[in-house]
Amino acid sequence: MLIGAIAIYFFSIVYLVRAFGITTQSIRAVQLTQGMVLAQVFSYVPILAYILILLPWLAHRPLSSIFGPFHGRQVFAGLLGAIMMWLSVMIVGAIQAGFLGHQPTQTAVKLFENAKPGIWLDVMAVVAITLAPFAEELIFRGFIFNALWRRLPFSLSALGSGILFGIAHGQSAGIAPLAAGGFVLASVYARSGSLWSSMIAHGTFNGITLALLLVAGIKT
Repeated sequence: MLIGAIAIYFFSIVYLVRAFGITTQSIRAVQLTQGMVLAQVFSYVPILAYILILLPWLAHRPLSSIFGPFHGRQVFAGLLGAIMMWLSVMIVGAIQAGFLGHQPTQTAVKLFENAKPGIWLDVMAVVAITLAPFAEELIFRGFIFNALWRRLPFSLSALGSGILFGIAHGQSAGIAPLAAGGFVLASVYARSGSLWSSMIAHGTFNGITLALLLVAGIKT
């Protein structure tokens, strides 16, 4: 199933890059364009359909059980998890910067830094806070972490899914900090028993990042 998910995502991205006319110049310049936003949104459609259909069959339980409860306790766990995720990403990023001599900027942050105010920036911000956490938590915690956890200890499962989470964001400099954040998200999911909690933590983390970009005076 994992190989199938990777193949679907890869071919979807290749097709959408061509369909929306994304150029190598805009990719290299890390410029947020209408095509990039639309490609990001539509890339989630086939992979989500694939996971939502096959995951209940593989897990031998309904989607409602996989997602878990959604009450005040899960919301609180998600908000607390966002704080822990932020701290873990900052700490690992600072340690990494100490070795490298500088703090690498993640590609997603560069996109927002270079973006001009407008509707597509607003859409991308909404995607980053809502759709992206929903899709990524379903894939990396609902599917990958659970698959690993059935065979490995929690720490190895959380670390493995976290590393894949970092790799999927497509920049080597962000793998270690995002792997740490992914480890926290797996912990939130495991302790709360709800994917909603890790989705809230993930979305809140992204929201905090965007808010700090605004406070720092970066164009948005």
